[in-house]
Amino acid sequence: MNDNEIDALKDRPLTRDDDLVRLVASLLDTATVARVWLLLLDARMRSTGVLIPLDDRAADPSDVAAMPSSGAITAAELTGQVIARVVRQTPASYAVVAWERPGPARLTLADRSWIRQMTRAFADDPEALRAQLVVSDEGVALVVDSEGSARAA
Repeated sequence: MNDNEIDALKDRPLTRDDDLVRLVASLLDTATVARVWLLLLDARMRSTGVLIPLDDRAADPSDVAAMPSSGAITAAELTGQVIARVVRQTPASYAVVAWERPGPARLTLADRSWIRQMTRAFADDPEALRAQLVVSDEGVALVVDSEGSARAA
C-alpha cells in the first residue's frame, strides 16, 4: 500500500472492515510485544489521527489490577473500562482496539478473555466500539464476534 492509499483511508469513513484492517496494517505492520492500541474515530468514522499505545499489558487478563471497595477488578476489565472512558470523555465517537502480540494469528484463551472484557466495557454503547483487531506475526485480523473469532478482511 502506498502513501496516497494510506492518506485516502485516513480521510474517508472507515465503515468497511477491509478498509479498517488495511489502515491498521499500514500503521502496525509488525507484532513485537503484547500491547493494546487504541485508534479513535470521529462521528463520521474517519480516523482522528490519534493512535494510542497502551504498554505493559498483563500476561494474564484475569490478574487483579485494582482492588476498590466494590471488589477486585481484573486487568482485562480495567483496560476495557479505561478505553471506554476515553471514548466517552473525548470528542471521539468510536474506538478501534488492536491487540498486538507476537505469535500466530490464531486466538488464544487469553486473547478471547481480553476481547470479551472489552466488549463488556462498551455494553452501555456497543456501537462506540467500532472493531477489535489482532495484530500478530501473520498480520492484522478482524475479530468478528465477542467470543473472539477472527478473520483477515
